[in-house]
Amino acid sequence: MEAGLLRALLALLALASGAGEPPTEVPKPTNVTVEKS
Repeated sequence: MEAGLLRALLALLALASGAGEPPTEVPKPTNVTVEKS
C-alpha cells in the first residue's frame, strides 16, 4: 500500500512541477521528502 501512495505522490509532484518525467524514475528522491509549501 505504501508503494502505491508513494507512486501517487511522485506522480502528483511530477505533474505539479510540470517536468513531464516518469514518476517511476525520480532523479531527485530528496525532492520528494521536502514538499514545496
